[in-house]
Amino acid sequence: RELAAQEAVKRGLDNRPDVQAQIDMAVQNVLGNAYFSEYLRANPVSDEQIRREYESIRSTLGNREYKVRHILLVSAADAQAIIDRLAKGEKFIDLAKQSQDRSSKDIGGDLGWINAATYVKPFSEATVKLQKGAHTLKPVQSEFGWHVIQLEDTRELKLPGIEEAKGQIGQQLQQRQVQKHIDDLRAKAKVE
Repeated sequence: RELAAQEAVKRGLDNRPDVQAQIDMAVQNVLGNAYFSEYLRANPVSDEQIRREYESIRSTLGNREYKVRHILLVSAADAQAIIDRLAKGEKFIDLAKQSQDRSSKDIGGDLGWINAATYVKPFSEATVKLQKGAHTLKPVQSEFGWHVIQLEDTRELKLPGIEEAKGQIGQQLQQRQVQKHIDDLRAKAKVE
């Protein structure tokens, strides 16, 4: 690599605009990485910050998971028609073939085990109110369309302990810290 670089300089390739732009970018990357490494060394994430973030995540996620099926439809009338057919004894799995959700329609609307906190609010609120084996009696509207939701089962949410999650949470906090620092630098910068 060193010999090739020396030859490139002898031939004047380092003066070409496209090569100079790449050199400038490489220098920026090296300097930027060095700066942020130094910044993180000087501003480490504390165990207390990690503990608070872990507790925040735990409280947000709650303590339950839900095994859910759904049928996504374009209109409230279409969703109500599905609910009416369910009331007449048709199978949810069969009716799911009409779903607009391509990823679940061929598997009976199965979404697997979900945490309600990770879904859009109307969907989550309807899911947690259902009894095991029941489906929504009214269409549920979200930004994606109209849902008919069936709750198959619930179970206790098992989160990893803080020691297991410490590394990942620490990384996320560092990334947020760096992003905030970048935003602060950008706010102070004067670009001409």
